[in-house]
Amino acid sequence: MEKIKNLTKEMAVVHYARTPFNENGNEVYNFHVFQDDKYHSFIVDGSLLEESEAIESYAKLVNRIIESGTVICHWGQDNDLFGPDHINTRYKELTGRDLDLSYGPYSVNLSFELIKRFGTDYANHPRLDSIAAMNSWSNLQEKNHPSPIFDYRRTSLIVKILHAVIDGTLKVREDVDTANELLQSAIDKIRAELKLTESPESVLEKQEVVESYGIGLFRLTMLVDYNRIPYTKVGSRTYFKKSDILKVKN
Repeated sequence: MEKIKNLTKEMAVVHYARTPFNENGNEVYNFHVFQDDKYHSFIVDGSLLEESEAIESYAKLVNRIIESGTVICHWGQDNDLFGPDHINTRYKELTGRDLDLSYGPYSVNLSFELIKRFGTDYANHPRLDSIAAMNSWSNLQEKNHPSPIFDYRRTSLIVKILHAVIDGTLKVREDVDTANELLQSAIDKIRAELKLTESPESVLEKQEVVESYGIGLFRLTMLVDYNRIPYTKVGSRTYFKKSDILKVKN
């Protein structure tokens, strides 16, 4: 919670695109950095050489930003699927050399800070598009394949969210408890139907997974955000099959 209190418009916002998770491959595509009211972009056209060059250029800029004392702000890049660890792995695959890219010790994961501030149900998935809709910003629905313009606009959206949080104007979903009460009958119906079919499969809510299966809330949220685990949404509640949770846990 302390980090969100210290957010500032002087932060540098970084974002990039990679191969969609439902496809094979670790390729990286378009890097975008917003600093001092300017965007810096490094676009990959598919050539392996240019991909490695784009990574190097992005890493050099990030290093300069950190060395200047500016804090890096990103959206959910704290795991080996998306973020510095993934970029380092991809660069090693391409060149055989180590990159050691890092966002520095004071970097801010804006998506996680919003979860800590507003709770997990502050926006539906995909969260970026839900936030854009609630705040009457441009429609930025997900695409199957990255493109320079699309990913530039995603970066711009993260910048808007950062500034709205700082200004206290960000709109998130309200009256979650009331909505949950209205949806309880639908939830009970789902459980009843499972019993009627005598299915051996158990259905778990998010908090049950966190408390009973040793999977942290942040990791579970990232698995949902990046479609790495099947789930079902009923209103503001998220459900998982026990078998899918066990696969992730093991």
